[in-house]
Formats: sequence, structure tokens, C-alpha cells
Amino acid sequence: MTSKSTPINNTNCSVYGCHSKKSKDKNIHFHFFPKKGDIRVKIKNRFGVEEEVDRRKAWEKILLMGKSVTKYMRVCSKHFKSEDYCANGVSLLKPKLRRLAVPSMNLPKKYSPNKKRLEEANRREARLRRRQKVRKNLTTLNDMPLCKQLSEDIGGKIPVEGDVNEPKPRLYEELTEDEKVPRRDTIMVDKGFLIDEECNKHFIKIIRPHFLRNKKQFSEKEAKENVSISKARVHIERVV
Repeated sequence: MTSKSTPINNTNCSVYGCHSKKSKDKNIHFHFFPKKGDIRVKIKNRFGVEEEVDRRKAWEKILLMGKSVTKYMRVCSKHFKSEDYCANGVSLLKPKLRRLAVPSMNLPKKYSPNKKRLEEANRREARLRRRQKVRKNLTTLNDMPLCKQLSEDIGGKIPVEGDVNEPKPRLYEELTEDEKVPRRDTIMVDKGFLIDEECNKHFIKIIRPHFLRNKKQFSEKEAKENVSISKARVHIERVV
């Protein structure tokens, strides 16, 4: 004599994030999506305005389905209020939803990017724009060695801490002989500093690191020069 095993009910809720399963909880009921063109119901859209739509479409919008609904998909009772059922339906063996019932409980939430991440991304983008603008506007030497003067469209001066009334920086030609960088001196600069012509005029040697632009690797000479540059002690002025 053989005994028949009871089939396992694997009905699942099709709402995103809901893990209801009929085989786990017998008190949870499952409902099919309404048929197309069944009845129209009133719901509020994302602007808070009430609109009348097909009941099936209302379920899809409220539950953020994001995919085509099939005839096998079901929604569990966790997404409905007790008053959505007919005549104390929640206590019946096969509860029945009212004709105008729409899901309103435990609804999935729309994804929104983390506020802190969004703010950080905006700050990074702003910093990048500032760096690009500074690089574009590097023109001449400031009155301090190794410091760059910016064009007037982004300020026209480099403020010195503790003195808000610091006079506008002068061009190299306007400096006195005592203030100028000594002749036959050496200045180390990054790419983007447009001072070659001025330095050549005053016999000032420019040391600029080599970059791997359109190259696979440095030559032996370039590699040795970069090593020497990296070991040098330098004074850096930063423009904020």
C-alpha cells in the first residue's frame, strides 16, 4: 500500500521585495491581477493629482512592477487592508477582494540615489571644473617664485592669508631687479605653465617632468631625469 505525499504549494508574491510564500504561511492569501478592462478606479499619480485608470493598470503602477504581468503572477494579502475584503473576508477560507480594491500596504519604494553620494559627486564635479579653469588660465609668474598668476576672469589675484587687502599681483616685467628670480636660476614647473619665453629671456632654466603622452614608455634619459626630479626638494605654491 502506497501513501500519496501532499503536494507543496510554491505560490510566491510577485511584488518586488516581498518574500511571501504560501507554503510557509497558511494565513497569507494570494490574489491574481485584475483582468484588462475589468473596471476603472481612482488613484493619485506622482504629482498628487487624482486620475481614473484601469484597475489592472493601477495595480501595476502602485506595485512598480516594471515588467509585463502574466496570468500566473499573484499579489499576497500583506499588500491590502482588511477593509479591502468583502464581509470580513480576511477570516474566510477563500477571502475575496472588493471590486475597487487596490494595493496600499507594504508597497515597494522607488529607488533614489543616496543624498550623501549625490552631494559628493557634485563636489567632485565642481573641483574638476575649477582645476580645468585654473589650468586654462595659467599665464604668467606671480610676484612669488613658482606661483602662477590667474587671469582676471577667475579673480585676477592670489590672496595671502591674513591680508585681505593684498595688492593685485604684478607681471614679471613690473618687478624690480631685487624682486626678480636671479638670472641663470632654475625653476621646476608642471606642464601647463606658459612661462618658457619669459624664462628664456632671463636665462632661467626650466625643469619639467616627462609625461607618457602618446608613448609606451620613457627613454633611458627621460627616466633618469624623472628620478632626479622626484628626489629634488621643492617649494610648492598652491592656488585655491
